[in-house]
Amino acid sequence: MGRKPTNKKRTDNPEIRAKWIKQLSPKYLDGSLIKSTTSDIAKELNVSKATLYKYFESRKQILEAVVDFKIQEVAEFEEALFDQSIPYEQRYFQAVQVGSVHLAGISNNFLLDLKDWYPELWKKVFQFMFYATDKMREFYEQGIQQGILNDFDPKLLALTDRVFITALSDPQFLIDNELSLHHAINDYFLIKSKGIFKKE
Repeated sequence: MGRKPTNKKRTDNPEIRAKWIKQLSPKYLDGSLIKSTTSDIAKELNVSKATLYKYFESRKQILEAVVDFKIQEVAEFEEALFDQSIPYEQRYFQAVQVGSVHLAGISNNFLLDLKDWYPELWKKVFQFMFYATDKMREFYEQGIQQGILNDFDPKLLALTDRVFITALSDPQFLIDNELSLHHAINDYFLIKSKGIFKKE
């Protein structure tokens, strides 16, 4: 698949790499670049293939950087979730919003291609998702201890999150049901909020 990695000396300029990955991410995530050639990627960046290979050794390395970039963005939900300067309930909805905003733009075709063509990167995505459910368990524990959430077992609350995330491990399910990852996760946590928060 594509050009083999070379032993050429790489140019160590993280700012340029980060700029390019940010520029490429929307095109990858909407599914239009994941199967692209090196020439396509270079054209998108308006640079030569030789210049591109000074910063990345392969197409796969570029895609991995895009996946890492998106994971880092979505991970910002954790900062909102544990921001002690705002009320507990507001933290929940703010975290859902942050995560949802960063999930927008990820197409089902991208997810399907990632799973089929790059299973190790797909695994990385779902390892992050499971990490996120562990953070949610910590959040549920705090809410129950503070008397804000109904007295459910926080491990079971987190387990329902994990079961839901696991169901999304089949992008074809999203396609068949005309759902996006962004809307599925956003709606799930908003629906869940109706049952976990104590009514005033």
